Amino acid sequence: FKYEFVLYIIPLLFFSYYRLRNFCETVKILFLYLFIPVLFVCILFLQGVTLYDISKEYTILNEIMKSKTMWYFYSSSGITFSLQHVGLILLSGFGFVVSMILCGGKNMIEKVVGISVATLFLLLLLNFIKYRFFVFIPVLILLLFFIRFNKIDLRMKLLTVLTLVISVKVFFSLMLYSYGTYFTGILLCVLCILLPLKYRKQYISALCVCAVYFFVFSIMTLNIKTGEIKTPRGRISAGPIQAVPFMQTYHYLKQNSAPDEKVLCLPEEPMMNYLLERDTDNYLYSVIPMYVEVFGEYHIINRIAETNPEFIVISDWDTNSYYFRFFGRDYAIGIMNYINDNYDKVFETDFGLKHVVYRRKN
Repeated sequence: FKYEFVLYIIPLLFFSYYRLRNFCETVKILFLYLFIPVLFVCILFLQGVTLYDISKEYTILNEIMKSKTMWYFYSSSGITFSLQHVGLILLSGFGFVVSMILCGGKNMIEKVVGISVATLFLLLLLNFIKYRFFVFIPVLILLLFFIRFNKIDLRMKLLTVLTLVISVKVFFSLMLYSYGTYFTGILLCVLCILLPLKYRKQYISALCVCAVYFFVFSIMTLNIKTGEIKTPRGRISAGPIQAVPFMQTYHYLKQNSAPDEKVLCLPEEPMMNYLLERDTDNYLYSVIPMYVEVFGEYHIINRIAETNPEFIVISDWDTNSYYFRFFGRDYAIGIMNYINDNYDKVFETDFGLKHVVYRRKN
């Protein structure tokens, strides 16, 4: 469920009615927008889902939306304003605008010198800010939208509003290699459209420097991942602190578990089950802090007791984006106590991200 696409309907209908001045046509647009989601819901009913199941899922969704961990997650990812964002927005925005100005020489010599200086300036700034560099983009789009409101047509207004709506969760914290990855491209396109025509060449020049930097940065980051998770089902590049303990755990479980035995990985690690070719609890495959708060430890413990997995793997994954950091120490303590009472610790990794394997007591 993506709440931003519900918000998306409001400006879409408003602009549609404003343009068409026809209620029936606006209803048709709403029908077309909802057709695919409704079709998929109908398919679920054909597969046996009932209205009771839908109401139950709605209740769970409502609890998730009200949970403190959910609020913390989105407030820290950029949906709420914080004073710490101001300095970063001003610094990155000022640096990008200055670079654009430097790229706007009147003759060939001025352009070459300007682009060279802008490139050096941007590279220094990018090296300092890195993946948070584009944090100013949504704010600048909003400012330009109001400044140039009377100079842009209805289609540009609609595109701008809808783009800001779907990217609202990262409005104050647009970061690459995070949620910002999904929205940066369209936000940069909208910014280009909103800029006066005479500034677009400078904008594209500055943007090309940023693109080259992030391309090189991504390649270098990939080269750092010298570890490898390699199994018959696939191969994944990763840092040694993730790859080594993962493979140690994989080899232990491959040798000591039967193909029909269940392996439950907590707080979550579905890739282990996929590569290991061992089943898990397909309902309780994730026990991050938010789900512990929503479902409650009592129900989770009952689910573990009901499915009775042969092995439970606890990883020391830091879930601080949901406020609480470590499973069994900062949250889910009751669940950890149940595991200690009913399972024996049989294996522990000795490097990097610690994995502890527990086996059900006879």
